[in-house]
Amino acid sequence: MIKLENISKYYYSKNNIVLALHNINLSFNIGEFIAITGKSGSGKSTLLNIISGLDTYEKGKMYFNDQDITYFNQNDLEQFRKDNIAFVFQDYNIIESYTVLENVEMALIVKNYDVKTRKEKAQELINKVGLNKQTNQKAGQLSGGEKQRTVIARALAKGCDVIVCDEPTGNLDLENSIMIFELLYEISKEKLVIVVTHNYDEVKPYITRKLRLYDGDLVEDTCLQETETFVKDRVEKVNHIKFKDQISIAFRNLKSVPKKTFFTIIVLMFMISIFIFSFGINIKAKNTFNANQTPFFRNATSKRVIVTKNDYQNFTDNELDAIHGIEFVRDIIHNDIVLDTTLLSTLYNDEFDFTEFIEYKINPVSSLDQKDLVAGRMPVSADEVVVGENDTYNLDDIILASNEVLVQKWQDSVFNDYKFRVVGITEDSAGNRDLEIDLYLNNEGLEVLKTAALIEYADISVVVNDPEIGLEEDYQLYNYLRIDNSLNDDEVLGYDMYFFEICYDFGFITPDASMPELCPVRDWLIPDKIFKLKSSTVFNDSKDSFEVTMKSVPVVEHQFGQAFYVNKNTYLKLLDDAHYQISVIVYDNFEGAHVKEELVKMGYNVLYPNEILNAMTARDVYYRNVQYDVVLVLAVLIVYLVGFFVILNIVKSKRQTYLIYRTLGAKRRDLQNILTMEMFSLALISYGIVILGFIGAEEYNLEIPKLLRYFEFPTYFTILFIILILMYLMTSKFSSKLFKKTVITALRSE
Repeated sequence: MIKLENISKYYYSKNNIVLALHNINLSFNIGEFIAITGKSGSGKSTLLNIISGLDTYEKGKMYFNDQDITYFNQNDLEQFRKDNIAFVFQDYNIIESYTVLENVEMALIVKNYDVKTRKEKAQELINKVGLNKQTNQKAGQLSGGEKQRTVIARALAKGCDVIVCDEPTGNLDLENSIMIFELLYEISKEKLVIVVTHNYDEVKPYITRKLRLYDGDLVEDTCLQETETFVKDRVEKVNHIKFKDQISIAFRNLKSVPKKTFFTIIVLMFMISIFIFSFGINIKAKNTFNANQTPFFRNATSKRVIVTKNDYQNFTDNELDAIHGIEFVRDIIHNDIVLDTTLLSTLYNDEFDFTEFIEYKINPVSSLDQKDLVAGRMPVSADEVVVGENDTYNLDDIILASNEVLVQKWQDSVFNDYKFRVVGITEDSAGNRDLEIDLYLNNEGLEVLKTAALIEYADISVVVNDPEIGLEEDYQLYNYLRIDNSLNDDEVLGYDMYFFEICYDFGFITPDASMPELCPVRDWLIPDKIFKLKSSTVFNDSKDSFEVTMKSVPVVEHQFGQAFYVNKNTYLKLLDDAHYQISVIVYDNFEGAHVKEELVKMGYNVLYPNEILNAMTARDVYYRNVQYDVVLVLAVLIVYLVGFFVILNIVKSKRQTYLIYRTLGAKRRDLQNILTMEMFSLALISYGIVILGFIGAEEYNLEIPKLLRYFEFPTYFTILFIILILMYLMTSKFSSKLFKKTVITALRSE
């Protein structure tokens, strides 16, 4: 059955070559119970390992059933052991986290028995070795004798013709040793049993043949009992463990060591969290633009989407309701030009002893959540504001400001058109300069600012008609129109110097006048002159004008000396209540992009000013995105390296389990598949927990970035695919190391 011809084996160290076996010639047959004896280091275990295919040799040939197996490669040897050799070791090599039944059953799984058959056969063998009461007991709870009987049952389960035993009773007392040898003797009647032992007297009553080695040479080969030699029919080879059984083994391995499984899930959750966080930050950054203002819109915050109709007509109530129904729309600002208004004030600088100007950018408070406030509350009245945090204002501070267009930037200017009390402070800031502060007002407060905003962004002009000379001219007031409620309705107050140009145009000046101030303005403003006031915007340039009475006063040294004044009623006649342009308020870039897409589908003109970048900003965004890509790659590498060493150490702690499977004949691909399934299963569980955790954190507004919103459906699969690839690389690395050494060398290192 087995034949050795001139087998020699050498062990190599850095400076030495040790001869382990020298020209061994032997043959073995079924029905023999052979004991290999000799002193320590004589080559007993080496010979046994070569016979069983656990170790290699440098010289000679070996035959099994007349087949030369000398040049078998690693896979061939694995198959050889799987089909023909069963092992019983001194240190048991039992999987202590498995039950007795599972330890015996694993040999039958490798041989591809179906579930029902292997359970019945495993139980039959357990009963045969006298462990029926310990069937479902963990192997780690067994005594030494019980463990060795379990290993013998597992060896029998393989159904192999050859059983090799390396010091099977070395760790047992006399009573258990006799029990083991009696069991092996019964087995040897129909199999070849080869035992390595130091205690020849214990095994002598049972063996049929004695071999003795001395310094690698065979010095004795004695037949103690005559045996009947016969040849058994060959069993059809089975190449690989069935896929469904690989899955079963993977889940059994996870279930059998719950603490290691739980710890691995924790480590994987940490790795996946870091990876998803880095991946999400990368996507968010690439969907975030830095435009703070554009040449056309002073407020280009990511919270604002500007909308007009294609025909530039007024929005109807039904259209506004439909827009409000879009997901993520928080509010609609009808008179949206108020968001492009800048308020101005002054603040005394103690450090440099001078007064500096501060600009306030207007934002709707509906763009904030309560969690965005670092202090205070949301405004509930028109004179309350939330300010962007920059250490300038505290709660309950008073802010006095005026519209930037309607006031001159003079050091002694008075800014008191609007008075606000600070009731909240937020980190969320659209300002991009130290002296630019964000003000967040409720809709009532925005309505108060509407008047100045409309003046700022409308063309106000006076129409002068002189019937006597048949001349009518429009004179734009350059937005210098202010409120003075001491005036009567439809009465316009101006200063003399503002009418000089009109005087010239209408010829109301003496020919010899060389200075404009010689124009007799108040004489020219006689009742037969017809004056009208009108306003126009890009959306409505045909609003009806209305007649007014013009008054003029002398020039005075006043910051508004070149302005025109009307009372509030007259001013309101200039306004148009129609909503030609609106701003849809969202929370951030993600919501802005979604709302923009939906509005385009509805057929509107949509502008997201935060996406409008000048050349310098676009360059900065490009370099920023490259930096985020580098950070993502580094994060993946760090996660992989840290995770690799942590998880590899966890997997290494189960190394013996895989080596035992290897002694049973499991091939590299089988074990790599099993390990990969284990890691994939844990990765999927960990991934699911992390995703649910992120979703839960966002659902309950916990303090983490809302990253998952930037993930499209394929993104989840991309991330999962990358994670599984990393797991596969880890398992591939481990399995290659598992098969890098011979089985016996690997087992000795455990």
